[in-house]
Amino acid sequence: MILDIYESTRKELATESVPFKWEEGYNDPWELQENLKQTLIEHKGISLTAIQCGGPVQCFVLGNYADPDSVMGIFNPRIVSQSDEMSFSEESSLTFPGLYVKVKRHDWIRVRYSNFRGDTDTIKFSGMTARYIQQAVDHFNGILFTQKANKYHLDQAKKQRAKLNKLRKKNKV
Repeated sequence: MILDIYESTRKELATESVPFKWEEGYNDPWELQENLKQTLIEHKGISLTAIQCGGPVQCFVLGNYADPDSVMGIFNPRIVSQSDEMSFSEESSLTFPGLYVKVKRHDWIRVRYSNFRGDTDTIKFSGMTARYIQQAVDHFNGILFTQKANKYHLDQAKKQRAKLNKLRKKNKV
């Protein structure tokens, strides 16, 4: 099922998510993962958290929307270590369509997480994967990626989005 994605102004996005609990039967983890995956593919995203669609639990999907088999579900991620080195790179979010903001993040992270079955693993991630996992963990803590950007980069991104929206409107794209 394709889920609705919250707009950036929704107050729920500023709340903390609760850990997913398999034993309570709160949610079917497979169904949650698949609904998020279908929504990610429909909106051509890279990652999507449950909180962005109204689910208050720590679950997100990450992968290439053009290759559905690459999309993986991650439950209750915890960053257990991270690089000292940090880099700026552009990020986006399905909650902020058309906004691309430079954000400084750790170059690599080691993450302990579970899959939909509840099996736990710890893996080191780098590059864009590490960046979007950090963004998802921020979402679970009620922090939006726009809050991680400095004012200059955020203002630049908003100006660029306004220009693109004006062009799209003019060209009716």
